[in-house]
Amino acid sequence: MSDTYSIRFSFDDREPVTAEAAGGVSLLGVARRYGVAIDAPCAGNGTCGKCLVKLVSGEVETGRNRHISDAE
Repeated sequence: MSDTYSIRFSFDDREPVTAEAAGGVSLLGVARRYGVAIDAPCAGNGTCGKCLVKLVSGEVETGRNRHISDAE
């Protein structure tokens, strides 16, 4: 049985969206399932860098890619 996590997507111009997701599910997949639009022409493969989001708290596991640095 995998853990379930609560994810809060916050915006400057609308109410936040709170989503529930199982561990191992991509953040982009969760956003899409809950109607949160994140520009990702490469479908979240990390090759274009347009899906950059800001992590305010918590932790996320991510692979390396050439368009988003470790600091970002």
